[in-house]
Amino acid sequence: MFSFFESAEKKLVKSHIRHLVRLAQSDGVVHKKEEKFIKKVGRENGLSDSDIKKIIDSPTSVDIVIPKSKEAKFDQLFDLVVMMLKDDEVNDAETDFCMMLANRLGFRKIIVGVLVSKIQRGISEGLSKKEILKEAEAFINY
Repeated sequence: MFSFFESAEKKLVKSHIRHLVRLAQSDGVVHKKEEKFIKKVGRENGLSDSDIKKIIDSPTSVDIVIPKSKEAKFDQLFDLVVMMLKDDEVNDAETDFCMMLANRLGFRKIIVGVLVSKIQRGISEGLSKKEILKEAEAFINY
């Protein structure tokens, strides 16, 4: 069980890792590249390997926390799209899950598909996260 006395930031990071794990699991197979990415994001955001392993082993034991800022929401959506592309195969289950999470993060249903597509295209074109954010800003604020 996770600590009641965790900071709000740590709870937010764990929730994000939960979403990445659940996305990785959505096609039935967690690929090595996906697991490596999950660990990288967790470590970059201050989680220990032990914390990350607990989430991978039991993602639903982590409470869902939605970020408040649009930038943090975009960052999470960006990571979800990166995760979706990690196994070099984007299937309907991953796309549906990613779009459902984007909506849960607060992005309007009407623009979620376009926003996810813009992020995918930007990644495939080698744009930085900052450049993709700039291109997608109108949709984020819609």
